Amino acid sequence: MSLTELQEKRGRLVTQAREALDEIKQNTDEARATELEDRHDAIMADFDQVEKDLAREQRQAALERS
Repeated sequence: MSLTELQEKRGRLVTQAREALDEIKQNTDEARATELEDRHDAIMADFDQVEKDLAREQRQAALERS
């Protein structure tokens, strides 16, 4: 995945995580809140991986420029 694609994916994940949190704050029953919390946790795990991939790609790009 290119640097641009990773940045776009990161942006989408941030939006999805915010949506899940906002829905939890609304008038949500306990079962739905638990489902949304699990979804948020999965999104954040994906986000963490994208962050690692971005750091790796950025470091490689910097090495190639020098």
